[in-house]
Amino acid sequence: MTNENTWPQRCFLGFALSAPQRQQLCSWQQQLGDGNHRWVASANLHLTLAFLGQLQPSQMQQLLERVPLLPLQRFSQPLTQLAYWPKPNIACLTSEDVASALQQMAAEAQQLMHQLALPASEHSVYRPHITLARKASSLANSWQKLVPPQLNLQPTALHLYHSQSTDTGVRYQILNSWPLV
Repeated sequence: MTNENTWPQRCFLGFALSAPQRQQLCSWQQQLGDGNHRWVASANLHLTLAFLGQLQPSQMQQLLERVPLLPLQRFSQPLTQLAYWPKPNIACLTSEDVASALQQMAAEAQQLMHQLALPASEHSVYRPHITLARKASSLANSWQKLVPPQLNLQPTALHLYHSQSTDTGVRYQILNSWPLV
């Protein structure tokens, strides 16, 4: 198990779902049943703004100082489409349309990552999504035929998450939060 004070720390910036939204997605997952895929646990459901990778203490300190300078504006992001993405082998709830405040925050988060010499996103376009299943190749053919849950994310804070490996699987722990205004 990884200790919280072990460096480097695998981190990302993201938005939490409300308890009713997590419950809605978990109920939907349960209706589909089990398979060769791994459903994402309720506590780990989130929308990623930027994957930061392995942070060293100095990078973490710089990040904590600079994130408040991002345009931390509230937004409303509908997520109404199911997608299977083969490269990360995930099934997710997504949208092709991105709220303008979320798009601006994502772009500036990428600039911040560049300034801190963190790995840039491999994707040229930010696409908001909530990963619902991992190792999901068994869902590839049927996934987009399903009726997706309808979700409208309206977060009130941006969070810095630590992706912790534990004996029981990955756990996303919030290390810091910044309110959206």
